[in-house]
Amino acid sequence: MKMPTYTTPDGLKINYEESGTGSPTLIMIHGLCSNLKHWDPQVRKFGRTHKILRMDLRGHGKSDAPTAGYTIRKMADDVAALAKSRRIRSAVVLGHSMGGAVALEFTRQYKDIAKALILLDSPAAMGGMSVADAKQAPMVGMLAGPGWPAAAEAFYGRFFTETRDKKLAASVCKDAGKTPQQGAVGMLTAGLTFKMPAAAKAVKQPVLYIAASQGNARWDTLKELMPQIQFARVVGAGHFLQLEAPEQTNPMIEEFLARL
Repeated sequence: MKMPTYTTPDGLKINYEESGTGSPTLIMIHGLCSNLKHWDPQVRKFGRTHKILRMDLRGHGKSDAPTAGYTIRKMADDVAALAKSRRIRSAVVLGHSMGGAVALEFTRQYKDIAKALILLDSPAAMGGMSVADAKQAPMVGMLAGPGWPAAAEAFYGRFFTETRDKKLAASVCKDAGKTPQQGAVGMLTAGLTFKMPAAAKAVKQPVLYIAASQGNARWDTLKELMPQIQFARVVGAGHFLQLEAPEQTNPMIEEFLARL
């Protein structure tokens, strides 16, 4: 089935899907080298009770991939413009991984739409590098180098070292390699230079953070920035927890929504 596209104010076509019915609307924002399909388990669960809007961010999936123009604010503006075009006036925003930065900025800038925020294993307390330093970051160099797309697939393989689902891991890694290189480098550089703590501090809406089973989510820092934040952690799942452990992730989301 061919999905609709939305044309941004600067002329890019954004691939999106709108489904389900019910309130509040859930806006789902994927991470670096991902796409809207990485929310499939949540759409199957919550599409029965909520309207859902998900999209391929610029430079990702089936959306246009310009050679420049990647900033977290620009991507948040894309999401807001799409949401307004679909007459969405109230929503809970979900952001996975680097998509959490986009979700944070959306929640900060569009308080009239974003009523709550859910972050899934996102580096939401990461400070902003200078553009020059970001360009020298090892991961940027890896993704920008001649080894593309194998470099992206190998990097994403690190997220599934102890996965229970080898087929799922292979699919996500393959998706990473399909991401246009300029989109991957553009979003990563945008994320590294974005001042996430400042955005987090400005968010006053209810927030839920769901972490993978291992790793340091910097909960102490996040609590200082957002005193209203609530924390949860899955067991036995890595960075792509919404795909690896929906049987744990979805009830946590459901409970948070019920308490709004």
